[in-house]
Amino acid sequence: MAGEHDGGQDRSDGESPGEQRPSLLDRTISYPELLDDGALGIYPQVPLRRWFRDRETMSVGEALGLRTHAGWIFWAIMRDEVLPDRVMHLLAAQYAREFLTRMTARGTYLDFRTERALAAKESWLEEQISLGELSTARDAARRAYDDVADYGDQDVSACAAMVLLALAERGQDAQRQAFYFFQESFPLRADQRWLLRRAKATLAARDLAFA
Repeated sequence: MAGEHDGGQDRSDGESPGEQRPSLLDRTISYPELLDDGALGIYPQVPLRRWFRDRETMSVGEALGLRTHAGWIFWAIMRDEVLPDRVMHLLAAQYAREFLTRMTARGTYLDFRTERALAAKESWLEEQISLGELSTARDAARRAYDDVADYGDQDVSACAAMVLLALAERGQDAQRQAFYFFQESFPLRADQRWLLRRAKATLAARDLAFA
């Protein structure tokens, strides 16, 4: 029937032909709100004002394109007021997965509980396990972190720490903790670019805009 399908695309969600859902890159951050949250304790007012080009707001996509340190950009956009909690959880899991991939590629031992805990978070994000099961995995990750401290291997401990940080209960906390730990462990410009690309690709996904 006319109106139900258009070129094979289901329009049952109310989206009109030719109309695209906004992505999370289209959400905005506010200059006054950043000031209220202590932005001037991180950056001087002159460059901060310049980044906003004398406007009160800018989009998340614009912020990700700024020529400044990734840490400031992520501090500004990865906030409860801007992005959905679940999306920030997703980003934290992505950082942790990349972290483990890099560390195991160079021969670092990975405690099975650390791997299972991250896999549990990924399953939770896919709605395959409950919040209670994720909490159980978080407890196991914490025990793994405590146990591997006795090994005396900083890389093994770093893997356990990264996953535990990424399993924080709030998405904003998980994202920030995992981001900063990744950045401290992999501080090169190429690593900073990876973080920016990963965030941009994830936030561009239009099925996440209303997560």
